[in-house]
Amino acid sequence: MRPGPDWTIPSFHIARPKDIPALRDHPVDGDSYAETVQDHGPGVCYGVVGRDPRIVEVISLVHKVAASNATAVLLEGETGTGKDLVARAVHLASARKGKPFVEIDCAAIPENLLESELMGHEQGAFTGATSRKTGLFELADGGTVFLNEISELRLDLQVKLLRLVETRTFKRVGGVEEMQVDARIVAATNRDLKVAVGQGCFREDLYYRLNVITIHLPPLRERRKDIPLLADHFVSRLTSQIGNRVRGVSDKACGLLCRYSWPGNVRELRSVVERAAVLGKSDRILARDLPAEIRDPDAASRAPAVLRLTEDGIDLEGLKRGLVRQSLELTGGNQVKAAKLLGIGRMSLRRKMKKYGLCQMFSPQLRKDAGNPARPGSQGR
Repeated sequence: MRPGPDWTIPSFHIARPKDIPALRDHPVDGDSYAETVQDHGPGVCYGVVGRDPRIVEVISLVHKVAASNATAVLLEGETGTGKDLVARAVHLASARKGKPFVEIDCAAIPENLLESELMGHEQGAFTGATSRKTGLFELADGGTVFLNEISELRLDLQVKLLRLVETRTFKRVGGVEEMQVDARIVAATNRDLKVAVGQGCFREDLYYRLNVITIHLPPLRERRKDIPLLADHFVSRLTSQIGNRVRGVSDKACGLLCRYSWPGNVRELRSVVERAAVLGKSDRILARDLPAEIRDPDAASRAPAVLRLTEDGIDLEGLKRGLVRQSLELTGGNQVKAAKLLGIGRMSLRRKMKKYGLCQMFSPQLRKDAGNPARPGSQGR
């Protein structure tokens, strides 16, 4: 079967324990396919679509990183901005393209299984370890490991990841032998890791080790001129995959897409375009085929927001943090008014501000303290 416009190297998305045997049972060899996905027309490179200067810069960084010997790369950006595509692009543009690309969702694998799955274990390392098991890092030797949601990694595993990045060695659970591995680590997060470091839930040394090469993906609302290109790309992909009759997007529909704020970024745009292409009755996507909140943004703002849950899921914590921040921005940092907007108590708001790292940003007292860290009466002690 000939690959479509968005086809990429065979890879494995490790999201649940039941997915993991597939990687161990089936070798990955993408070298013969990598060149077929390099470019599919203007503005498309290795599946990354866009002509906006910020995306052009992202693609430029991808090529520079891919050509280097950098063992760690950090991708930052909101949910749905395409961090997974950029991670694959780094792999495909590099000399590692014929080796495994292993994607691991750090938030999806149970904590009690994560270390064993990443590092492997020796026979008898713990109850139920009846035989030696090869870890995912070892299986990715020569290739790329994509750690999605790196901020969800436990602190004790962050120590071991830091050692792996710096020395390219690790030990299986229950083992004493130093294992050598040559794998590039691409880590991605939708959180501000500096804030996470300040909260004590992410190691500062690991942050600085990963932050040597950082690629930031802009949200879709900041590159609206790419929306028509992206919409056409998704229509073309759908046509090649299922033979859909739709051949493009009408001017009116395209105008509506360009005016929408896209809180779910490129992932949301893809879902909207695919839904309209499947359910529409014309050979083009028309304005009437789009969701109500896109056809009439004012009506959407008058009514309570209704989120559409897709198969890709949503970042619930990210949404909560965004709402708390919006309430504080709308009220100029007035916590009583912000709590009222959210329908919660002020103390509940304070707890959420602390949880999401918003205290210093919106608390005048904390900002004052940050500028003058010495406590009253502490001088001379």
